[in-house]
Amino acid sequence: MGLKILYDIPNPNGLGADRWIYMGWKDAFLDFGHEVHELTLYDNFQQKALEVKPEIFMTSISMFDFDNDPAIYKEMRKNGTKIFLEMIWHLIVHGHFIVGND
Repeated sequence: MGLKILYDIPNPNGLGADRWIYMGWKDAFLDFGHEVHELTLYDNFQQKALEVKPEIFMTSISMFDFDNDPAIYKEMRKNGTKIFLEMIWHLIVHGHFIVGND
């Protein structure tokens, strides 16, 4: 049995690069026998994380506020989840995430 991966993809049907990057990761994981679960903008993050119980949580776009809500990340790590966070340099200013609403 493979790993359970929870992948943060706000809009899996969008036309941006995030979709194509996600599809590449997803196809590779599936080819190796792993499960891939989507975490979209419409999901309740905490509920989905507790339901899936992923071994790996992948995010790069990140709709989450790491400064103000670290409890779920600590809980996931306590339960053995590895968090893969790709930092996009132009979204970070003075150590804080800058994410638009568009």
